[in-house]
Amino acid sequence: MAAFAQFGSDLDKATQDKLAQGERLIEVLKQPQYSPYPLEQQVAILFLAINGYLINIEVKNISVFIKSYLEYLNNNHADIMRTINETGILSVTHEGEMHAAVDKFKRLHG
Repeated sequence: MAAFAQFGSDLDKATQDKLAQGERLIEVLKQPQYSPYPLEQQVAILFLAINGYLINIEVKNISVFIKSYLEYLNNNHADIMRTINETGILSVTHEGEMHAAVDKFKRLHG
């Protein structure tokens, strides 16, 4: 789609949104060389991406946003992160808590 977008001048909103989401997904899949994120952090990052929380973040700012968000989770929601690490699962209960955590983080760091 990105290649097609270079040639088309008028893309519909749905196509523009798909392209924007794709850019953000590519960005979140990048990890520091020789230092991959632990499982619980990978889950938290993918949670942001697949639930559309990054759509209004500029691509160039995503890595800084993610770093700040992970620090926030580790400092304020260590229980969720620990449970994901220990079980490898994001439970339905913790999923709701993650939504609330992201919302609060975005309000605080607007």
